[in-house]
Amino acid sequence: MLDFTNMRSIDMDVAKRTAWVQAGATLGELYYKISRETDTLYFPAGVCPTMGVGGYMGGGGYGKLLRKYGTAADNVLDARFMDVDGNILDRKSMGQDLFWAILGGGSSSFGIVLAWKLSLVPVPKKVTVFILNKTLEQGATEIFHKYHYVARNIDRNLHIRTQVFVEYIGNTTKKNIRIMFEGIYQGTTDALLPLLYRKYPELGVT
Repeated sequence: MLDFTNMRSIDMDVAKRTAWVQAGATLGELYYKISRETDTLYFPAGVCPTMGVGGYMGGGGYGKLLRKYGTAADNVLDARFMDVDGNILDRKSMGQDLFWAILGGGSSSFGIVLAWKLSLVPVPKKVTVFILNKTLEQGATEIFHKYHYVARNIDRNLHIRTQVFVEYIGNTTKKNIRIMFEGIYQGTTDALLPLLYRKYPELGVT
């Protein structure tokens, strides 16, 4: 087990849309650093701010911009990597096979990633988010069924995540199902609402 607490520097180049991020930095620190430098770039990673960048990237990296920009690992340009002999390698010197393997294959299996070079992606200055909860009585089953056909074909600027919860009804022992629909759209409501009215009116976003 390695402690990367003191290896959390983040060096950004806004003009080139890149950032070198040490393995000990968290996603929250990365997002904060980006927000201090620019409001039109972002890194397509996850929603948990305390997640370490090193392990997150080594696991592939699912996030809310997945549909438009792929996984976090898809946006890695280079890495500083230490092999079992203590040699520090980059993408060129480690070779494409090893570089491919550390992007989702669990980087700790092959050596130690010290830092990642990330490609930052363009985003609009304003985005739209929504959260809706639907119970079985509110038609959650039918809405969730339609989700499977809509989510994969709708505008790639829209990502909708779902979570299913089992809950007690009031102070009784009876249970109900609640499905949460959480969306983020790379644009304003002026474009999002007509899109949802046309493609997914059952969701009921207003």
